[in-house]
Amino acid sequence: MKLAALFLVCASIFALQQPVEPAHEPVPLRSAPATAGELTRRIAAVQNKNFYLLSLLESESSAREAIENDKALAAMTSARWAVIAQAQRCNNDLSCTTNAFRWNEDEISRAAKAVAALYSTSQAIRDVTITFAPAACMSATRSTRKAPVIVG
Repeated sequence: MKLAALFLVCASIFALQQPVEPAHEPVPLRSAPATAGELTRRIAAVQNKNFYLLSLLESESSAREAIENDKALAAMTSARWAVIAQAQRCNNDLSCTTNAFRWNEDEISRAAKAVAALYSTSQAIRDVTITFAPAACMSATRSTRKAPVIVG
């Protein structure tokens, strides 16, 4: 009986307390890095998580070389850099600047065809695609080596 009374008293004390409100502010994602090396590792970790395919291509030199040596992609890259260089003369016109970074349907179609052609001719690109397949953005099987299906 005494135990039940003690339990009742404790429960009523806890029930009468006001709940503590959480702080309504952004949670800091990390503390300040101790060293420049630590900052570099943190940035790399975020980059690898958010841009997995780009990080994968950056780390695979044979795939990167295949992309850099592809004539169609090199021509598109040069054209894109020329448009971006022109955007530097936009004099703080936001729509002018942002238009330089937009891809139209024709550019997207040409890039997709160039990447598909590169996939069919480059073993290094196929290997990277198979590595990337578990990320659920592309699917390809190691045994059949079919072209990837881009899910969009």
